Amino acid sequence: MLSLVRRRQEKGKGKKNKRPRANAPVRMSSDVWAHFHKVREPCEKTGEIALKAVCNYCIDKKYAYTQGGSTTTIGRHHLKCKGYKAKMARDAIQTTLELCKINGTTSGPTMHPSIEYDQGIVKELIAKMIRVHEYSFRMVEHEWFNILMQCMNPNYKPIGRKAIRAECMRVCKKEKEVLKSVLKGVSSICLTTYMWTSNQTLSYMCVVAHYIDVNWKMQTRVLAF
Repeated sequence: MLSLVRRRQEKGKGKKNKRPRANAPVRMSSDVWAHFHKVREPCEKTGEIALKAVCNYCIDKKYAYTQGGSTTTIGRHHLKCKGYKAKMARDAIQTTLELCKINGTTSGPTMHPSIEYDQGIVKELIAKMIRVHEYSFRMVEHEWFNILMQCMNPNYKPIGRKAIRAECMRVCKKEKEVLKSVLKGVSSICLTTYMWTSNQTLSYMCVVAHYIDVNWKMQTRVLAF
């Protein structure tokens, strides 16, 4: 019996109480925070300031959250988030619009036939194209524009100038709401104004916001025009 006790004591000498190192790596936060941001808002019932998790794609989706708490609820929302799925579909279309370089010259974009056609996404892309390049709404009614679109995909349905104008306004409103949601999580914003005169001697002023995002990159966004 005495020899058994000694053997256990000798084994115990080589063991040390393990203590967590002071410089031990901290557990990384959940990947779901790449699609959510935190805001503090007054509670509707009590009026107290509460922490909430807001979806980056669904402005009206807010979930009560405790710092360091579980992310199961918001993770469940992300799995079925229609806004995120729509964004992924748009990104899939945009990433397949590749500019092919042939003999040093750039040809037009080509769409891979493997991408499932979505009239809504194409309509939104046309609206963004019109806004960026300041095209006329009537261009969607041009004969050769429609020939080109139907050649790229026979499922394309012609769009009228009134419909594309409404789509431009919808996209603008949507992007504005997304920007509002993003700016809620920004601690400091610098505002600047720019003024210039157009060829028609019309004066314009633009209000621009500058801020540093979570990845420490400078961001610039137009707030008003």
